Parts: sequence; structure tokens; C-alpha cells
Amino acid sequence: MEYMASAHEKLHAWQSANKLVEEIYALTDEFPPSEGYGFISQIRRAALSVPSNITEGYHRNTRKQYRYFCNVAYASANELNIQLNLAKKLLFLPPDHFTEVEKLMKQTLRLLYGLCLSLK
Repeated sequence: MEYMASAHEKLHAWQSANKLVEEIYALTDEFPPSEGYGFISQIRRAALSVPSNITEGYHRNTRKQYRYFCNVAYASANELNIQLNLAKKLLFLPPDHFTEVEKLMKQTLRLLYGLCLSLK
């Protein structure tokens, strides 16, 4: 049986956020094991929240609810952004380990901002 993509999966913001989750998991695998309940847990949770809230909002009954969940996704993306900045400073990993995630983070924030604006 062939997988049929849901309508929300066609959104550029969702695609970017979903890719960001994959990159976050790869990046956090490089973090010290001692951060399992610290940065790793927090960063992964924030990352997962972004596409999850886009999906939930998309499938709600009203535009107002969709806008609310889009704003929650945007807030989670900003939370993730600050966590990544702190991890970069505090965990002393080489800066190039964060390059791709930072590019994807900026793209996701830009796309989410546009999506949220379009729902006003």
C-alpha cells in the first residue's frame, strides 16, 4: 500500500520543521552523555513540538485554532533556537557542528513566521 502524504505535509514550514527534527537528533547524538536529561532532552522536545503543533493546528476546525497552534510552533522554534545557542556556547563542540542546524533553524523560523502571518 502506498503512503499518501497528508495535506499538512505539503506545507514548506512543516517540511522544514520536520527536517530540523532529523538534524537535531543527529546533532544531539554528539552531545556529552551527561546532557541526556539536560540539553539533549530539552532540545529534542522543543524540536518535536514544532512540526507537531503545525500538524495539530492544521487539522483543527477553525482558522483561529490553526493560528494558535502555529504561534505555539513558532514559540517552540524560538525556544529551540536559544537552546541551540546556549549549547553551542556551553558544550564546547566545534562551531561547524552547528552550521547546518543553524541554517535550517533560520529557514524554519522564517517559514513559520510567514505561515503565522498568513493566518491572521
